[in-house]
Amino acid sequence: MNKIKKAISVTAGLAMLLCGCTGSGTAASSSSEVLTGTGKGNGGDITVTLTRENGKITKAEIKGDDETPDIGQKAFSTLSDEIVSANACDVDAVSGATRTSDGVISACNAALNGGSSAAASTASEEKGTLTDGEYTASAWGFGLTAPLPVTVRVKNGRIADITTGDNNSETASILKNAKDLLIPRIIEAQSVGVDSITGATETSGAIKAAVLDAVEQAGGDRTVYSAVVADTPGEDRTYDADVVVVGFGGSGATAALAAQQAGANVIALEKAGKTGGTSAVTGGPMSINEPSQVAKEIKDWTNPATGEVEDKPAGQELVDADELYQDWVDYTTVDGEVGSKPEIIKELLDNSGQTSAWMIDNGFSFTDAIGFLGNKYAIYTPYVGNKAQTEAMWNTFEGNFEKLGGKVLHETTVESINTDSDGKITGVSAVMDDGTKVTVNAGQVILATGGFGGSADMMNEYLGEDWKLYGMAQNTGDGIRMATELGAATYNIDMPPMSHFSAPTVITNDYDSPFDNDIPYAMVSTSETLALNKKGERFLNEERIQYTAYVGGSRYFSIYSSDMIDMLREKGFAKDASGRYLNHFGVGGVPTKDVPMTDIDTVLNDAIAKGFVYKADSLQALGEAIKADYPEMDVDTFLASIKTYNEGVANKDDALGKSEESYERLGQIEDGNDYYIAVTGAPYIYSTCGGLDVDEEFHVLNTDGDPIEGLYAVGTDSMGVLFTNKKGYANYGGVAQGYCFTSGRLAGENAAAAVKN
Repeated sequence: MNKIKKAISVTAGLAMLLCGCTGSGTAASSSSEVLTGTGKGNGGDITVTLTRENGKITKAEIKGDDETPDIGQKAFSTLSDEIVSANACDVDAVSGATRTSDGVISACNAALNGGSSAAASTASEEKGTLTDGEYTASAWGFGLTAPLPVTVRVKNGRIADITTGDNNSETASILKNAKDLLIPRIIEAQSVGVDSITGATETSGAIKAAVLDAVEQAGGDRTVYSAVVADTPGEDRTYDADVVVVGFGGSGATAALAAQQAGANVIALEKAGKTGGTSAVTGGPMSINEPSQVAKEIKDWTNPATGEVEDKPAGQELVDADELYQDWVDYTTVDGEVGSKPEIIKELLDNSGQTSAWMIDNGFSFTDAIGFLGNKYAIYTPYVGNKAQTEAMWNTFEGNFEKLGGKVLHETTVESINTDSDGKITGVSAVMDDGTKVTVNAGQVILATGGFGGSADMMNEYLGEDWKLYGMAQNTGDGIRMATELGAATYNIDMPPMSHFSAPTVITNDYDSPFDNDIPYAMVSTSETLALNKKGERFLNEERIQYTAYVGGSRYFSIYSSDMIDMLREKGFAKDASGRYLNHFGVGGVPTKDVPMTDIDTVLNDAIAKGFVYKADSLQALGEAIKADYPEMDVDTFLASIKTYNEGVANKDDALGKSEESYERLGQIEDGNDYYIAVTGAPYIYSTCGGLDVDEEFHVLNTDGDPIEGLYAVGTDSMGVLFTNKKGYANYGGVAQGYCFTSGRLAGENAAAAVKN
């Protein structure tokens, strides 16, 4: 990969070196002016537009679509008010949104200081004046249990080296990606105002935040060392290939290698800085009777169909594929209508075992098949080893592709699919992260861009609401968008996204005690109180809320009275409260039952300040407070749902079948309490499920149902064909991964065959 060239932006207002941003101004009159500046936030660019009347800031408009809606964007109104009130940019950061606040402050300063040569001079003079030594700071990234420690070594007044400590909770492959790509760019620019690494945004943000803290310890000004670094594009690039694969995650990498092995000349373009995408950080694929597992004897194997530990004889299949097929089709049949494409389900079941065998031949290792979350089918085959070993497998896989002559361009975003005057596919146009334009000429295009879980706009368009993501934010629906622009049809694109756990909309890490940090988590994942959706409806038996909260939509509210809070403060929950699906990945496991939550008042007050916990002196007022943020809330329905729940608790006959042990300690949500609390919860998603319509060869179909010649879609770009939009993801275990790998392999082979024909 070519070295990415960076240079400090020399635009209108060299002073942006001081404020870490770019800015411009427009005079509206002799006494009024509108000023605009841009800075780097947690997710991307933030723009601040100031209106000044007679030298006083009267309005501050903040825009940053890449900031998280529940944290960063929620801080915009507070920051705007404080900037106007102070008539200055250097206001206090909003708690929990420090990196967003830094971006807003920098953008504001950019607007005010645009065109100031004195500011530029100050910036250039100050760089190189840090006090030599080693400085350590830490910041929270993608990991949830420990911050990321960072040490900055200053030599001759400049940032000479940046290292990260081992005691952190970042995903190893994501951290390595940020260290390899981001840190050299920060050192070269002497600024954190470089782009975060796509696919490692939160980890990049943690490194940047810690570096700024270290710079301040060394006597530096954080605004100077936040100076935005402009890209210097290289010469345009053009490549000729038989097949171009858009995305190099699980489905894209398998498609690329399969096509290359089949004799095609393949180039892959990947938006992120690393290989594997979501597939590199999840558990593993479903695999139906992988040949080596069928052939061997497996001792002490737990048969999920019976729950018994037994010795599986050599030659015996692990699962009845025909039974699984029928169960799957039945699951996707609602009111007599089959919502899935059974022929593609069968193709997946018939080929997933062979796909796993092929991946084993190319560097992967999987455990013997097991059941998943109580499912009776032995099809889930986790990766062997830890995340670092998984990353090594993906690196081997990529190496095999390149040894055969394949080429991967990372940090390269495809912007359009190219066609000729007759509408025939001719390749793609892309841009590298430094602005270099790339054209790939190829008659076969395979879309493998990971769905649209990272696009709030597309989720609102297709799903009607924006869901919280615990996955890869670079998956912004690029493939689906580009294909539909060419007339492609979608399939079950409006179905619920894939979710395996629920959590509060804001993950707290403000306290030294993991127990205290997890109190809000426990309060939204417990079965011991009432949960209501955005309309005020009870949507499930809360004993299922940890894994299936998605049935109620993207947000829900767990309701508490002051009496219930008193009980939690004194005794804690009666049952283990967190139940985190994330426990499988080494996160938390507290609070546990019968442990008093002595700090619950402090935690809740802080959460109220952050905006994800509501407090009111009556249930009516509580419903109205929620409605102010969520207009869908029907307060009458909200009150009626609480009344019905209370009746069930009083009569020990819950309407949805919740067991008595799940409500006997906290009891009813009674009238006459001193106050009431609602904690906002969310089902966190790994990915969207619905996408483009495809046939059995994974050709993308147009709205007439005909294949678009030369265009394929794999993985979560087309996974809706396996499901129904009347239900959620079919949770047999590893379904998404299995489909990614198998659809990718088969589409790659099909594309290579099309080249030969």
